Amino acid sequence: MTRDRVICAYNSSFDRNIVLGDTRRAGKQPMHLEPWDNWYCLMDSCTALPKLSRSDK
Repeated sequence: MTRDRVICAYNSSFDRNIVLGDTRRAGKQPMHLEPWDNWYCLMDSCTALPKLSRSDK
């Protein structure tokens, strides 16, 4: 389901650790879930956006 896709998560470091831990506990190999380049952190991208002032809205 996630092979050849980027996994978007709000807090990718937390979510990646949970997914990898659950995968290993299930006795499976994480394979394509392990590399950091397969994960995209939405929280980091949101903090990189310029802040709008009330007058900009």
